[in-house]
Amino acid sequence: ALLTLNYVPGLFDMLPMYVAVLCLLPIVATLGSINRVYAGVFVVSLWLLSTTNTIDLPGSPLTDHVWFFNPFGWQLVFYTGFAFAMGWLKPPPIETKYVLIALAIVLISVPLAYYRVYNAVPDLKELREALKPFWFKTDYGVFRYIHFLSLAYLGYAAVGEGGRRLFVEGIGGRIINILRLVGQQSLAVFMASIVLSQILGMTFDVIGRNHWTMIAVNLFGFACLIAVAKVVTWYKSEPWRKVPEKKPEPAPDQVRAAGRPSAQPAE
Repeated sequence: ALLTLNYVPGLFDMLPMYVAVLCLLPIVATLGSINRVYAGVFVVSLWLLSTTNTIDLPGSPLTDHVWFFNPFGWQLVFYTGFAFAMGWLKPPPIETKYVLIALAIVLISVPLAYYRVYNAVPDLKELREALKPFWFKTDYGVFRYIHFLSLAYLGYAAVGEGGRRLFVEGIGGRIINILRLVGQQSLAVFMASIVLSQILGMTFDVIGRNHWTMIAVNLFGFACLIAVAKVVTWYKSEPWRKVPEKKPEPAPDQVRAAGRPSAQPAE
């Protein structure tokens, strides 16, 4: 069941979802090559269908558990990025009014998304439950999509067009380079973090949970993930294939000239 993705254990959910989303790529790319509108209609229609709970995928052969990340819903965000990468969608201009709108959307979502807030206010909790179809994580509710687009726009505005603000000198540049490296090796980092999270969770059970242990254990976890990214980057560069450069051998005329005695008399 695990090999056929009929059993999807906890913390493993994202990888099968990603595999399924990639399986849709030939369809979306083909439709887009004909007309990008066709690709958009296909992607949005599939997402809308997923919200009806009619195309959930079984996640366990023994229970009624379904895939936590329904790939037919989550493909919407993947192929939105794909559309930007293919040039089917143009990035919006970076303007103050759009930044304020995106920031407002993110801030307004906090009381309904942060458990410490809505658990403390019963009315907010009731409102959150009433809006569940719009934020439900499994089928990628529309509020999640709007929230993601808002965050993406704020990130886009922060780094500038083409990410020009990411290329800086000094300690800021070194930190950005580390973050970029971790992002480039996101699959290996994700897989390592699944195992690491279990180990560090057991570490908390042994040493206890307070501000200092939280800081220390998380910093250790960060260091481990950065190390994973660096090792994978080194491995992918295949340094063992690099042959040391040999100095060019001199031409035969140069060799004969080097062995011929100088015609000038010695002083």
